[in-house]
Amino acid sequence: MTIFDAFVHMAPIVSLRGLPVTQDYYRMLLQELEERVAAGIGGLAHERKRLLWDNIAVWFKLREWSQLFAEKGYNFVAATYTNAWAETIEHLDAARPFESMARTYSLIILNNHLGHRLGLMKKMIEDYQIDGLVIHSTRSCKPYSLGQYDIKRLLMSQTERPAVIIDADLTDYRVYSEEQTQAKLEVFFETLEG
Repeated sequence: MTIFDAFVHMAPIVSLRGLPVTQDYYRMLLQELEERVAAGIGGLAHERKRLLWDNIAVWFKLREWSQLFAEKGYNFVAATYTNAWAETIEHLDAARPFESMARTYSLIILNNHLGHRLGLMKKMIEDYQIDGLVIHSTRSCKPYSLGQYDIKRLLMSQTERPAVIIDADLTDYRVYSEEQTQAKLEVFFETLEG
């Protein structure tokens, strides 16, 4: 599964959280993923590079970018946004639901300092064997985009992985420049291949 798939599969947790149908959905998804792993079927037929996505999806470019990156063999295997939904799960305690929910939600990536975010992303780079990073600087969620230029600089120097920042919005295509993004991606692709 790629992160483009994961973004789509987030719909039940966002809109039907806590309902039995949501649990059923994710049980079926997990079963399918386990079967794919056992059969050696990956998110892409021919993975050449493994990428990390930072921030929320650019929803109006999801399909186009999924195809663009897949055609190059670039597989987004992790994302900070999807990770944030499970990152603090170990703090949940059924015996203390309110206290543990408060702790769980207060410690997610958005509620922590940049050092935490940097450490989390470095761990994800190592855990998922990441070759490069695509960082979405979104105009709709400034807290998530805060510090991204520093994060990019630090991650590139500390991990020696190429990174690119894409300026866009979650849903408002009027603040998105196709030409600017294409130019940035071309440089990123060249660096990734270099």
